[in-house]
Amino acid sequence: MVKNTNKKNIILAILIILLLASVSACQLFLGADADSSPKGIFNTMWNDFNETYALFEHKGVDWNDVYNTYSPQISSNMSDQALFDVLKDMIQELNDSHVWLESPFDYANSAKDHIKIYVNFDTVRSLLLNEGTDNGDFLYGRFTSNTNIGYIYIRTFDGDTPIGVNDWARAIDDIIDSLSNTTGLILDVRNNEGGFYSNMNHIASRFVSERANYKIVRTKNGTGRNDFSDPLTYTIRPAGTRYTNPIVLLTNGDTASASEWFTQALLTQSHVTQVGTATNGALSTRSPRHLINGWRYSVSVQYITDMAGNCY
Repeated sequence: MVKNTNKKNIILAILIILLLASVSACQLFLGADADSSPKGIFNTMWNDFNETYALFEHKGVDWNDVYNTYSPQISSNMSDQALFDVLKDMIQELNDSHVWLESPFDYANSAKDHIKIYVNFDTVRSLLLNEGTDNGDFLYGRFTSNTNIGYIYIRTFDGDTPIGVNDWARAIDDIIDSLSNTTGLILDVRNNEGGFYSNMNHIASRFVSERANYKIVRTKNGTGRNDFSDPLTYTIRPAGTRYTNPIVLLTNGDTASASEWFTQALLTQSHVTQVGTATNGALSTRSPRHLINGWRYSVSVQYITDMAGNCY
């Protein structure tokens, strides 16, 4: 009986040791629990930007100075709204449309100076023969005043899934075919806030006559300011039913994200002329993140230029 008792005690001791070892291993590999205090949340978000945001140098933002400005505003007893407001003010130092902060009670975009642009597409529709055709994704037709000039408005490049080309985008071939005997085209991406690369590339390829490189992308891959991946060059190639007569491409300040990629791709073509105002400047991929309190935010993690090295 004594021997059995000793054996049981030894087994129990081993189990306790293994349990303690497993707890230590979890802490070793998973790290300490995140700090859920206002200061902890602030530091977590500031540090993530410090290590992964790609455009500090381009925007001339000293992120350490930003910390020194906003960190003293954090207190242990501040309300959720007060904490949100400090974080909002912090990210607005970046003035980047692809950076945002979201909570159950509020939303803030980093682009503090941007005012939403209103375009009256009902007026555009009234100028088209029989008010054009509107399928919800495209508005298109010919102008009543000159039926030799076609018009296509692309509302978005978004869709149900980022994998492959969405069904709605495939309609572009039939639309181009319906305008094939026009002598010129107005292609409108004003207020198109972007979407998926696959849809953008599919549609853009219908308006190019020759292959062209148009963009160089470097993605943050380390915590240092200059830690970026090797450059990746993007190329636009002609495909599908194409329209290569003269094109006027309409843009404005709400032409953003994938629509800016679309614009840069088409501007490599000699038959395309851009008309309107500058686009938004939100070309980088936005990477969503979660804070321990359930709030979400996004970080721009790419440095993107045209082939001449210009970053917009």
